[in-house]
Amino acid sequence: MIEEQKTSSSFSLNEYRLQRISESSIDDLIQLFQICFDTKPKRTTLINKHRYCHGENHFIGYIAYTNENSPAAFYGVFPQLLVNNNTEILFAQSGDTMTHPDHQKKGLFIKLAELTFDLCKEIGIKGIFGFPNKNSYPGFVNRLNFKETDPLYSLTFLENRIGYSRFLKSSMSESWSVFLANFVFRKGQLFENSSTTSHNSEISFLKHDDLFFKVKDKFNVILINIFKTNVLIKINQNALIIGDIQSTDLYTYKKIIRRLKKFCFFSGLRFLTVDCSKNSFLYAQLNTLAKAENESFKSIINLFSQEYPIKNISFLGCDIDIY
Repeated sequence: MIEEQKTSSSFSLNEYRLQRISESSIDDLIQLFQICFDTKPKRTTLINKHRYCHGENHFIGYIAYTNENSPAAFYGVFPQLLVNNNTEILFAQSGDTMTHPDHQKKGLFIKLAELTFDLCKEIGIKGIFGFPNKNSYPGFVNRLNFKETDPLYSLTFLENRIGYSRFLKSSMSESWSVFLANFVFRKGQLFENSSTTSHNSEISFLKHDDLFFKVKDKFNVILINIFKTNVLIKINQNALIIGDIQSTDLYTYKKIIRRLKKFCFFSGLRFLTVDCSKNSFLYAQLNTLAKAENESFKSIINLFSQEYPIKNISFLGCDIDIY
């Protein structure tokens, strides 16, 4: 989740204390989430995102405190492995960015990001990628040297207009559908990114290993098995969002989509979707089965090193930290 506030040159070190985050900072991050986004993430979810990272260094980011020791702003990243031509490269995903309303337009976002990027370079991270919203995009591109890469597209396979989830509270609908999914489907196993099956060696993609799946350990993110095929899904309010599918057979993809459509009808979910880059193997298999297609997430990257020829990066919706 990325949010950036407009900045000016009025930042003063006398006003704030800048400190690298640690596990002891989590409660302060939760406080900022509540103030900035009116939401309260689970403590374990935040800790997992910063703990289950690749490389030797975790909790990569900085938090700004006022002189009264209140949290004012935060920026952090999550180190991950990018696979490029069979080589694993340490990159990081741009993560949560928050600025307290009382401390906006003071340059905190840029300062915290610069400190974080300096730390990334120091510990061997080769670049940062992210998925900005319309508010954060200008700051990353105009102030922090990010370049836009190919966006992700949302493929919609089902819009169930009679889905009864619309008549329930979103939390009730989500919990009911998660319960049904765990009851109806067999438990799946960890599997590598479907883009490993791509024959284009110039395409880079994120490694999906045990650390990747530990971060996805949330009650509404489920590994299931359909037709002897592992599938990662997320049930978010009234939608079932496919994360990835472990198959190379188009016929199996078709059967899985049909089965998931039936589940959506049965559970009352309204939507069945997937987010992916057009250069991904998943998009190549699923785009002809979709009823609608729309751009969903912008993608940006900042390369710290020209050591590796990163040209095309393939992302899936499950790669994004909010999945």
